[in-house]
Amino acid sequence: MGGPAAGVSAALDNVLLNGEPCGRVYVSSGNLDPHPIEVKYVAKRWTIVNVDGAAMPLGARFNVVVDEAATQFCRYDHIFHDGVEGS
Repeated sequence: MGGPAAGVSAALDNVLLNGEPCGRVYVSSGNLDPHPIEVKYVAKRWTIVNVDGAAMPLGARFNVVVDEAATQFCRYDHIFHDGVEGS
């Protein structure tokens, strides 16, 4: 993923993840951002966040892997989980 603007987070724009709270995404810091990071689902986008609240350096890059198979499995595994038990 290319460099975000300065801030404490960077939203991922990916067709497999946009609007998908059940997405499986793995991220590691690629360069320039020495802070611990985590990935959260916020406002229909998966977002990389600096855990300590520090600003990401301008041009920071991240290694992002989207597990399409796990995302599909998660989505379909929860289709019938509505809290109603059949008899």
